[in-house]
Amino acid sequence: FNEGWYIAGVAPYGFRKIKRLEDKGYTLEIIPEEGKIVVYIFDMYTIGELQPDGSYLRLGSYQIRDRLNELGIPTRSGKPWSASTIMDIIRNPIYAGYQRWQWRKVQRKMVDGTIVESRPKDDNCIKVEGNFPKLISLEKYTLANEIRERRPAPINKCNSLQNPLSGLIYCAKCNTMMTRQQSNTRLAYPVIRCPNS
Repeated sequence: FNEGWYIAGVAPYGFRKIKRLEDKGYTLEIIPEEGKIVVYIFDMYTIGELQPDGSYLRLGSYQIRDRLNELGIPTRSGKPWSASTIMDIIRNPIYAGYQRWQWRKVQRKMVDGTIVESRPKDDNCIKVEGNFPKLISLEKYTLANEIRERRPAPINKCNSLQNPLSGLIYCAKCNTMMTRQQSNTRLAYPVIRCPNS
């Protein structure tokens, strides 16, 4: 891992995993068609779409999802794009030439006499410069994630804002923005919770 060779299983969108010829291990190679989409996602998220008045309007993950689906650009699985897939791409340092380690490290705690495991996302995990090409600059990756961290939760087109604390409350364990969800059958009211298990 410390040498920067690719150690994860499946290569992320935009790359293919290839065996190193001279030694054990793997590296990544850019898939040009997918790589262009990754660059497009980061550009739309950090710079935005050119407007008629010459200004740029940055797009959020839902708007980028809609653009890609309208253009008929397939995901690797062939399914429609989702906002969470867009955000996973934005959060992944692999595109800036770094691989992460223990991003979703298993955490165990005792709850009512039972050991419960969770795997929260940790953007402050170990990152090592990889021995593979990058698709975007570290500066653009950093900017995208600064925007992501300060961006409030999106408002659904057909709903008004129902959570006045939107964008203000973060999970104490993983620092992810808390979201409003309709409660399960035990409670008669909505709850604000961390989206990570």
